[in-house]
Amino acid sequence: MPIPRWSGPWVLRQEVHDASPGSPRRRVTLFLNRRLPPLALGGLVLLMGLLPSRVWLVVLVTLALLLLLAYRWSLALSRGLWMERHLRSTWVQVGDALEERLALVNTTSFPALWVEVRDFSTLPGYTISSARAADAGVVTRWRSEGVCRRRGEFTLGPWELWTGDPFGLFTVRQVYDQALTLLVYPPITSLPPVVLPRGGTVGQAHTSRRAWEPTVNARSVRPYTPGDPMRHIHWPQTAHRGDLLVREFDQETTGDVWLLLDLHRAVQAGHDEEATAEYAIILVASLAAHLLDQGRAVGLWTYGPHRRVVRPARGRGHLWAILAALAPLDLSPVPLAALLDEVGRGRPSGMTALIVTPDVGGDWLLPLARLRRRGMGAAAWLLDPASFGGDGEAEPLRGLLADQGIVSQVIRRGDLAEPRPVLGPRRRWAFKVLGTGRVITLRRPAMVGE
Repeated sequence: MPIPRWSGPWVLRQEVHDASPGSPRRRVTLFLNRRLPPLALGGLVLLMGLLPSRVWLVVLVTLALLLLLAYRWSLALSRGLWMERHLRSTWVQVGDALEERLALVNTTSFPALWVEVRDFSTLPGYTISSARAADAGVVTRWRSEGVCRRRGEFTLGPWELWTGDPFGLFTVRQVYDQALTLLVYPPITSLPPVVLPRGGTVGQAHTSRRAWEPTVNARSVRPYTPGDPMRHIHWPQTAHRGDLLVREFDQETTGDVWLLLDLHRAVQAGHDEEATAEYAIILVASLAAHLLDQGRAVGLWTYGPHRRVVRPARGRGHLWAILAALAPLDLSPVPLAALLDEVGRGRPSGMTALIVTPDVGGDWLLPLARLRRRGMGAAAWLLDPASFGGDGEAEPLRGLLADQGIVSQVIRRGDLAEPRPVLGPRRRWAFKVLGTGRVITLRRPAMVGE
């Protein structure tokens, strides 16, 4: 026969408070911490019936009032106490400061003498877990700060709130299932001069797309439309035809630039931030920023572990699309040779590929040669596995690439420069107060993609 439990938590109430303009959604459970007090109360009632005494009556009334007061206190806190959290920005980069504004709202007539916050966020090195107190009818506010030290996709939340009466008889547990997704972008660093090979073309091949900015090729003219720059007007044709005509420019013959990132699990070396995979992602992010600043159309093709392709586009705003694709990447079972074969099936004539890989075995040279015969230009950034504690060196492979006319550069552990901020300072307002008392704006937070 099992022995009955006379102690331990006992669930009294379970409620769900839906989100409202004044409070977030939460699941609330009210526990009785010990079953002994109500059992003792029942025993005192029985004892009063058998052996009436003023002593038992005083003890009975005192214990009953204590239980009633503790229950009412805890019940009020379960309904009128909650916590809110607000994140200032969900667009952060490695090295950026993360700041949350937190508020503990107590709308009851009872103070919360102890409140424990338990946070289950997945961002490394960051938590809002703490112990607080909240006076009756008061909103307690504070800030939580941290530094984003690792790229990736993380969640802030869910979290729990634990409180109860000051006598320790009842406990209130509030569960907040809200979890905000936070994307931490990889850092961007300065690079040595990037040598961009020109993609080969066969015959008089031209792209059917037109460039927004002037290039060396102007194939045709078209009627002027409002907003066209005056410097694009083709005056001889305008005078000949009698209508205002502007030049249409072709894109440059180098074609699109594709960044091919190799995250094959079997060829990686190093650990954590000092790993070839992390260096490769930083390199790709930095190359994308550099090439987009030069007005190139840049795309991304990789596996990590699933296929991730970002189609080539121009403009600084396209950098965020590439960084967003790089942020959650993990190691992949797909080798570089298979990646190059897949790229080859995409008809890469005229394109240019920048390969970032720690694979110094050379198994991918044959599919690369097939791509080059189809008119693709190529360059490689080789991560030296030996400098990361792995097997193999990059210099022999660099010699083989040079024999085939492929430009390559070797990156070793510690070669990357200190990352430069791209997002952080651009998000902050800056003001100046003039001598007349007027406040002017020196800098406003940039919108995403600016």
